[in-house]
Amino acid sequence: MQGVGKEGLQLKLKLWIEGEKIRVECRAEVTKDSFSFALAKSLVLTKALNNHKEVSAQEEDCDLLYRPPMKRYRFTQLQQGELVICYEGGLEGLWATEHTPQGPYSCLREDVFAFSLLNGWYPMEDDADLCEVEVQVGSEWQIIHGQYDAKNNVWNYRQINPVDCNIIGVRKEGYHVIGDEQVSLFFPDEQMRRKVQPYYHGYRQIADFYRTLYGTDRMGRMTLFFLPDTGEDFGGYKRDGLIVFTAVKQDVASALHHIAHELAHSYAQGADCFSWEDWLNETHAEWSALLYELEQDEAFFERCLAKTRETYGDRALCLKDNGEGHSEFVHEAGVLVYEKVYRRYGADSIRTMLTTFDRLQEKNTKNFLQALRQQGKTELAEMVESYC
Repeated sequence: MQGVGKEGLQLKLKLWIEGEKIRVECRAEVTKDSFSFALAKSLVLTKALNNHKEVSAQEEDCDLLYRPPMKRYRFTQLQQGELVICYEGGLEGLWATEHTPQGPYSCLREDVFAFSLLNGWYPMEDDADLCEVEVQVGSEWQIIHGQYDAKNNVWNYRQINPVDCNIIGVRKEGYHVIGDEQVSLFFPDEQMRRKVQPYYHGYRQIADFYRTLYGTDRMGRMTLFFLPDTGEDFGGYKRDGLIVFTAVKQDVASALHHIAHELAHSYAQGADCFSWEDWLNETHAEWSALLYELEQDEAFFERCLAKTRETYGDRALCLKDNGEGHSEFVHEAGVLVYEKVYRRYGADSIRTMLTTFDRLQEKNTKNFLQALRQQGKTELAEMVESYC
């Protein structure tokens, strides 16, 4: 995960969208003699200047979780001052297919573009920091969570979370939106309006459930963004104030469950998502959604658990199947551990575990189990601990 600078935003990016490619100029203030970062291999450095003097970087391939093939660049013997890095190229994404070569969560199209950490499009890791992005498109576009600069006819986007930097733009005449003070839904085709209405009403119902469950509102105003349908399986991810989905699907019940899971990450977050500790984020998000299903339709609740058991198979149940590393079954193992808790101790025990994790200051398994014990819930702590 990238570090957060003590002096505010460090990287200032200008971004151009040029057909099926992007072009970026990145400016950074350097205070030491070296600067390193990682970038997708699909992007090529075209120029690097340190105080207007051309410099070059050492390069090596690297692997980063959730990212496409990456390359690490390291500049040395720098002078204190400004470093300007220019690069350009196409997008690659994790889980890319023939139908979604840029990855299922990204696209470069005439009326919409979308890319994020999953494309490795901006400098990340090592010395890189949060980004301010000036997107070089005008008033005919809307940048999601961006601010329009009328004087310069560009959009400004400010990264607020070290986990991601989502650039999503829609041509105003090509995309549609419904919403209210709580949520906005962006969708690509007017004919989909009737299809997205259940998503809108379902979202409000789920949000009300979470406010009651957790006793607080950590969701704020949310944007649900539906990418053009590529025919791939329905999927999505959540960032601050934003949930991105791959399509609008007919199976509303399953889609709403997915929305419930992603929205629950407003509460179920904070553990290291690049290590085995990510089981905390994913298990608490899924069981938040499952408690919603239990209240709405117990039969569907049971079907969701059955699907998770089928995915996990007959392997031994373990939260650390990859040691300290990120688990391949981070979306399943903890959910099935909590199912055992639910079968033995009931839904109230799950509610206790969800709210306990939400209220932790430093979120990791050790602190979570300790907090349960401090509440007198030793049996819950010992049950979870037996699968670590």
